[in-house]
Amino acid sequence: MNIYCLFPHCDDEYFISEFLKSWATSKDRLMVFFLTQDVNVPEIRKAESLRYLSTLGIEQDAVTFVYEDIPVRDARMIESFSDLHRYLSARVQGPGVVVAPAWEGGHQDHEIAYLLAKRFELENAGLRAKAYYLYNGDRCPKPLFRVNQALRAQVAGEETKRLSRRKALRTCREVFGHYPSQKTTWLGLSPLYLAKLMKDPGQALYTCRPEVGFSRPHSGSLHYETFRRTTWDAFVGELKEQWPGWNAESVKYESRRAAAVGRSKT
Repeated sequence: MNIYCLFPHCDDEYFISEFLKSWATSKDRLMVFFLTQDVNVPEIRKAESLRYLSTLGIEQDAVTFVYEDIPVRDARMIESFSDLHRYLSARVQGPGVVVAPAWEGGHQDHEIAYLLAKRFELENAGLRAKAYYLYNGDRCPKPLFRVNQALRAQVAGEETKRLSRRKALRTCREVFGHYPSQKTTWLGLSPLYLAKLMKDPGQALYTCRPEVGFSRPHSGSLHYETFRRTTWDAFVGELKEQWPGWNAESVKYESRRAAAVGRSKT
């Protein structure tokens, strides 16, 4: 089986390390794509991810840094959606699985990676999109957020790699050694990640319901709005320009939702 991982940023791979290790030692064909270029220390971040992936048994020839071939800006991946789709279409082909961060209202680049995976699923009968959750503001007062917790209303299926609590603790402690350039980011994420792992010690991949990706992720605070990176309306406006077909899918699922609500009232 082909397994394609779409990581918007170097270090996004850390949340599915157990899956990556399993795939690296299987007969599956694993291809890893890092999409955006860091604006400050791109070579350092590239080296960190390559070094970490090597500890999981993943060779450098399985890894592509897409931004070295086409320009893809960190935090502005949406403006490269069409270019990314064309570039990856020659490389992401079924049968297989496309793995990406979830559609959760976290980082706007994560949303675009999910939509790329979803588009490949729609265009290739043998491909299936799977997602993993990083952080979101669902049911949290601003500016708080949850780490590595799924939006259960989105989930249609789940695959889990269990961790011992000792290994979970080590995972959260060792992240600083793997990604020293991102110490500040992980100081914010790791305590919440650890709390989640102590309660639910495992990493998970999810199959999401078909409509996920075509409407607002949840009714709560979207992380990228809270931190004023963009707004939902601005995001959707750009998305419609980059992928005209997105609007048709959105309208289709909204019509189905409205019809279901109408039936429930009769």
